Amino acid sequence: MAEAVQLRVDFLRTPHGIIKLIQIVLGFIDCMLIGWYCVSILGNTYCYSVSSLYGDTYGWQGLVITVLAITLIINFMQLLLHFLNLNNVWSNVNWCKVEMIYALVGFILFMICMVLETYYSIHYNVYVRWLIGAIFGWIICASYAAEAYLFQSGRIQ
Repeated sequence: MAEAVQLRVDFLRTPHGIIKLIQIVLGFIDCMLIGWYCVSILGNTYCYSVSSLYGDTYGWQGLVITVLAITLIINFMQLLLHFLNLNNVWSNVNWCKVEMIYALVGFILFMICMVLETYYSIHYNVYVRWLIGAIFGWIICASYAAEAYLFQSGRIQ
């Protein structure tokens, strides 16, 4: 008998749910810290996205913000998948394997991006908020590693 769609509020109290919330909240904060810069000219504040910096001095930011935005969207979809019990409704997909592979890929991508972010933030002495964003990014990277470990060890079903 197939399971029905239902709200699973208890998912947010599981280790997997807590890791997803950490990834979403810190990912959103990181997108705000790294992805935007604002300039105040004569009392008017102008904000620009990092996309305007592609090909400029800070080109690595394009890679970092792209990884942040894509993983934020995927994490939000995964949270909804578990929150609405859709992972049990669509039982023909091996969600544990899919999510474990995603956690490994996320860990590798965040490792690369945060090495770049940390190096350039310290070496070129640019915005302090980018260094703070790198610290949050390292926490997100560790959460991906913890998620992959929990999937591999069978502690997340």
